[in-house]
Amino acid sequence: MVHGQREERSFMLSQIYQYLGPYQKVNHFPSSYELTRKDCMYRNIAKMQATHGQRHFNFVPVTYIIPQDIPLLKQNTKQTLFIVKPSAKSQGKGIHVISDIQQVLC
Repeated sequence: MVHGQREERSFMLSQIYQYLGPYQKVNHFPSSYELTRKDCMYRNIAKMQATHGQRHFNFVPVTYIIPQDIPLLKQNTKQTLFIVKPSAKSQGKGIHVISDIQQVLC
């Protein structure tokens, strides 16, 4: 789904929420993946860092989103351990620690 379609779908869903009855509950909100997916959340935080300054968002570790950040990752020679987290998994599934970036690049 392209960006414009995603926004259009999100808008349509938010319109549907206006017609919920007082007894109905919602457990998903439009575009909530922007916070729940690790890659999307980092992109949003990086935008906020660029807009409002790094010092307000210094709680975020150095992050690489694969595959687009592979050149940056290869430049990082000081880091000895990396935590690899799949972008769309939860509850700790798929998380592992590596010491060689070639393990990610394969």
